[in-house]
Amino acid sequence: MEDIVLNPDRELSEDVLALGLLVNGRTTLDDFAFTDRSRHFANLLQEFGLKVEEKGSNTILTGVGFSYKIPALLHIPESDNAMSLLLALASKDTETLFSATGTAEQLQKAKTFLAEVFGVKVENESDTEAGKTISFHFEHVLPLLKETREGCIPYLAKNAVLVNALVLGRTVEFDERCPVRSSFVEMLAYFGAQIQIQTTGMQEMSELERRIAKARGIKTERRVKTVISETKILTSHDYFVPNDPTEACALVILSILSPAFKNKKITLKNVLVAADRAGAFSALRRMGAKIDFGSRHERYGTAYADVISVYDKRLSSRRLAEDILCTCLEEYPFIALAASTADGESILRIPDSLSKELRPRCETLARNLKQTGASIGVYDEGLVIRGREELDAGRFDAENDPVLGLMFNVISLFSQGETTIENLGNIDVAFPGIVNKLKEIAQS
Repeated sequence: MEDIVLNPDRELSEDVLALGLLVNGRTTLDDFAFTDRSRHFANLLQEFGLKVEEKGSNTILTGVGFSYKIPALLHIPESDNAMSLLLALASKDTETLFSATGTAEQLQKAKTFLAEVFGVKVENESDTEAGKTISFHFEHVLPLLKETREGCIPYLAKNAVLVNALVLGRTVEFDERCPVRSSFVEMLAYFGAQIQIQTTGMQEMSELERRIAKARGIKTERRVKTVISETKILTSHDYFVPNDPTEACALVILSILSPAFKNKKITLKNVLVAADRAGAFSALRRMGAKIDFGSRHERYGTAYADVISVYDKRLSSRRLAEDILCTCLEEYPFIALAASTADGESILRIPDSLSKELRPRCETLARNLKQTGASIGVYDEGLVIRGREELDAGRFDAENDPVLGLMFNVISLFSQGETTIENLGNIDVAFPGIVNKLKEIAQS
């Protein structure tokens, strides 16, 4: 089967656009394809001074460094990642009374993010010609970072604090036990930010030293310290955005669950495989999926590789703890689908700090996947799933969640019966062309 090329990773696309603005010069994105989501963010950043030029398969960004302009009216994007970056860029200005416009849902997320990260209270809310609008000032105080019970700092807040420190020339340091989604930190280092990562704890000890320390009651907890210092300028570099692991996960799931792929393999080119972002592949491998990485590269501050998957045998049930699932929360529905076909009972445990936030999604997954014949229960910390070898089709409701819509499309291609999917949401915006690609591969 021929090699498959997917869309660039959504978050890294937005991250590099923001840094393209902060570079004083040109950044060439090799073999880069805009999606509606990344193009929308690029258009917003042009109001800050970013210039974008497309030449064939390459995109050239011309930035203005830390002297970018900030529009008084901010348009809040739908993407949470883009929102966090845009607000962090605006946080350089503590004098202007900003107005922000967007949908009610977008503005509510912006208000929460401003309060929790920047300590900002909205001063006014109104309906204007631009739409629903909130007004606020940024404060002079340092943004806030809080470690979750799992020992990580939420990556959107972390990235916003790093941008704030960068554009204001501050020195900021923080530490955490288990960083997740650290690609932005690595990207900053690649572009010349004065940033250092120091790891202390157990991995620096020999096995004998660990045992002695444990016997003496000495804490040996691993900690990762990040320090960003004043950076005068970011250095211009070429950059390559690896392909999206969520899209890759959809194709991998189809290939390892559908008997139509027996004696076949698929190869997905240049997929982001950084351990703290693409944990779905590790989770599936623990369940017995035959997934390999070929042509692995560690460049541009991240890791990417060809992902090769083969239909082999029925998956096995596993207990997957939050340490692995926190690296693939977006792909959680695909892990639940895999568990629905596995032999035995799987437990998928989500991070305690996100249990309240993710409970509705778990209930939606359970309600829909029960139609396939799998046995699924929701508990405070995630899902308990007893799999079934063959899944039935059903009438699924994605509740306007593109990831769920993508997962239900995968089910429709190998389940028994006719599938109906309602409320797909903006699946073609989130994952352009991926549904057609799934169907083409299933029929090949």
